[in-house]
Amino acid sequence: MDRHRLHPRLRGLLLLGGRLGDLLGRRRVFIVGVLIFAIASLLGGWLTEYSWRLSSGLSCLRPSS
Repeated sequence: MDRHRLHPRLRGLLLLGGRLGDLLGRRRVFIVGVLIFAIASLLGGWLTEYSWRLSSGLSCLRPSS
């Protein structure tokens, strides 16, 4: 049963995302989320050297680092 529970931070983000969707519109929040994901993915791909990822705070994007 424990593996089906959501992490508390993820639960908080889901609540925040739902509230923002109610306030700002679901489509707008979705588009902003996709843009943030795309930018983070591009930066993670471009910053392949470990020291650059570590200094930029993007080291969490690659689990092998």
